[in-house]
Amino acid sequence: MFGKLGKLVKDAEQIGQGLGVIKPGGQQQQQQQPPPQQQHQQPPPQQQQQQQQPDYVPGCGCCPQHVYVGPQTNCQSCTQSTAHYQQYQAGVQQPNNLPPAVQQYQQQLQQNQQNGQVIHTPDGNVQLSSCTGKKKALFVGINYFGSSSELHGCINDVQNIQKFLFANYGFTQANSVTLTDDQQNPMFKPTKANILEGMRWLVQGATAGDSLFLHYSGHGGSVKDTDGDDADGYDETIIPVDYESAGFILDDEMWLLLVRGLPQGVRLTAIFDSCHSGTVLDLPYTYKVDGSLEIKMVDNRLEAGKAFFSAGLNYFQGNKAGAFQKAKEGFSFLIKPQESQASQEQIEKRKTAADVIQWGGCKDAQTSADAKIDGKPTGAMSYALIQVLSKNKNITHAELLKETRQILEAGKFSQVPQLSTGHQTDINVPFMM
Repeated sequence: MFGKLGKLVKDAEQIGQGLGVIKPGGQQQQQQQPPPQQQHQQPPPQQQQQQQQPDYVPGCGCCPQHVYVGPQTNCQSCTQSTAHYQQYQAGVQQPNNLPPAVQQYQQQLQQNQQNGQVIHTPDGNVQLSSCTGKKKALFVGINYFGSSSELHGCINDVQNIQKFLFANYGFTQANSVTLTDDQQNPMFKPTKANILEGMRWLVQGATAGDSLFLHYSGHGGSVKDTDGDDADGYDETIIPVDYESAGFILDDEMWLLLVRGLPQGVRLTAIFDSCHSGTVLDLPYTYKVDGSLEIKMVDNRLEAGKAFFSAGLNYFQGNKAGAFQKAKEGFSFLIKPQESQASQEQIEKRKTAADVIQWGGCKDAQTSADAKIDGKPTGAMSYALIQVLSKNKNITHAELLKETRQILEAGKFSQVPQLSTGHQTDINVPFMM
């Protein structure tokens, strides 16, 4: 058997030059996409949309797509008053409702920031955000009303997270933008264009000490990765209300808009209560509940051996086309760089100077539940975060991750919340925004 397999491999190698062997970053190994789920599932596959750069509209800064024309006037699009714009520009905030220990830690970071002090990490010197500067928040909740994939708790999630954030972390309505599909104004519908413009607005003008917040509740999905930057072969997506005509928003797009270029000393906290959201911002570091790094690696030699063995089985079953395809896959693994090398290259590419922290409702291969808790529709992840933080604001990132997972496990939810960051981070320090 293995002698014939060796001949098959040799023949495939000779023919490979004519047909082209898969190259790193090209076509990926065929993988079965996760089966559709009932909750927060990806809507039925649509024809692949041509990805286009968003057509941005210059804004005054107080709201996405709004144009501020001068004193004694309103924003042209939303009729917000000059006072609203000036309040935004001043960064008006509510006092933080945080325990003394967290406030003390925050003040220490602010002092470090003023003195230009940094902390030493394996990524180099990093200046953590004090979260005492300007605060801005973007909320996106999509129920997909009237569609076959309608959800019920996403707008409730936005309202609940907003109420909690405004009461405890110094954010206000004046420095927030909300996109939900129950609003009548088309500028505040969660379309692809509006979501992308909202993300651009969120990070625009950010400086050290600022605290930015993004909350998304809606459908999430995964599509075939085309640039080889995802270890599982899939790009994670969020799904705007107009996905049938405009397409999905890829993790690559969000990384470019939200993460790349964000200055040192800025904090971005992003919560994605959606399916396949574990690494939806393409951040390089994922953490276990004990604070240790969780890095996935693949042994290419093992995968190549599996492919060649499958090629042999196909050959002896008379399926020569299938045998050749599997042999070709085997060669593709052998010419790829080892995953440890590829992973390190992606880490170097994706790590950030800013404090970017992403909470995902589940692992990339899982779904997030659109649940009914205490008689009200809600996203399980959003609910659990509010429950934990309401009981204990003097909590570390690691404790928050652990207790959020415990709540979902106790509720019989299979999803496992994820925490990832843009640079190596001590997640045993107090959680703040």
